[in-house]
Amino acid sequence: MENFTAKLELIGINPFVFVPETILKIIFEQAGKSKGYVPIRGTVNGNSYIQTLVKYKGEWRLYINIWATDEYWYSIIAETPDFVNRREITEFNSKEIFDGIVHRANEINKLIGSYSDEELSKVIKIETPWFKCNFPKYEYLQQLINHATYHRGQIVTIGRNIGITDGSNTDYNFYNIYK
Repeated sequence: MENFTAKLELIGINPFVFVPETILKIIFEQAGKSKGYVPIRGTVNGNSYIQTLVKYKGEWRLYINIWATDEYWYSIIAETPDFVNRREITEFNSKEIFDGIVHRANEINKLIGSYSDEELSKVIKIETPWFKCNFPKYEYLQQLINHATYHRGQIVTIGRNIGITDGSNTDYNFYNIYK
């Protein structure tokens, strides 16, 4: 396995590292491709890591989050600082991940179902080291949903790239018709 050291960068609240060209060449050779999403395995600060290499704005980047961002946006909508920082946790098993996703979806469902139109229109100010904004709660909800949808698309793409073609349909209208 090849090693490299990189500074952790941020796009908004999304942490990533740039991958050196010499390492990219090796990754592409081993993956048998240099386009699309490239799944990789390695370690970050001595912790095992599985993620996807993504090309964004002409640069290959290795992102360090997915679940962490969903937890963050949920905490904004719920107006609670009490959330699990997934970036600090380095070991999960698949059952824990899927149980966590289902739990969070149920919590979002309960939370949103309890809001009146007035509560959804409440403006929430966010000030972080990465960005500042001041939007109604429903716009943050839209961000949370769009972010989750984006990652579902990534998962389907990764699955197809590694030969999984019998996964369930992720189209929302299909879900509504056949649920």
